[in-house]
Amino acid sequence: MDTTRQVQEIIFRYSTTVPSPDEISVEMPLGGAGLGLDSVAILDLLFECEKRFGLEPATLLSQHQTLTVGSLLACIEKGKRD
Repeated sequence: MDTTRQVQEIIFRYSTTVPSPDEISVEMPLGGAGLGLDSVAILDLLFECEKRFGLEPATLLSQHQTLTVGSLLACIEKGKRD
């Protein structure tokens, strides 16, 4: 399973606004009007990504004002290359 699909499935478990992982696009913000995740759900999501992909949540939070699915994926991919 590719990284995008894995992230979609992780996000789906935390989101109450999307009917399936297939509905999650890279442009969607994690919070607010996007996927509707609150701050606790976003932190839980980031910690799960840390466990699975080695992503450091502090790095992602410091680099992006608006967290999107795409910015999360970019940080994961960058971490794989480093």
